[in-house]
Parts: sequence; structure tokens; C-alpha cells
Amino acid sequence: MEPPSLTSDRSLLHRYRRGDNDAATELFLRYSNRLKLLADAKSSEKLRQQIDSEDVVQSIFRTFFRRVANGQY
Repeated sequence: MEPPSLTSDRSLLHRYRRGDNDAATELFLRYSNRLKLLADAKSSEKLRQQIDSEDVVQSIFRTFFRRVANGQY
């Protein structure tokens, strides 16, 4: 297995499709912080009071992994 810093997103997607949950974890760890920061930056104060950016990130990944499993991306 390649070191995490050298593993491409494409390789991780292929591994995830073959049932490797560690690949999903690696993708989550690679992008979750950036997505959280983006959700915080793009959300209004009112929305941030109602919905936590962590919930937004979880929703993004839930949709992403469902679509990957269906052959998208």
C-alpha cells in the first residue's frame, strides 16, 4: 500500500469501490477539514447558529460515498 501522502484520490476511490473502508477514512481525513472551513466561510451567521458545519460535512460525505458506490465519479 502507498503512503497516504502519495495515494491518489483515484486510487482511493478504486479501493473504496472494492470494499476498503480504510480508503473512505483516508478520503474523509484528507478533505473534511477543508470542507468544514468552506462550510463555515460560505454559511451565514444565522445558518451557522442552526446547523453545525460538521453536519454539513457529514452530509457531503454521505452523498459522495453513496454516489461513488453507484459508479459516479
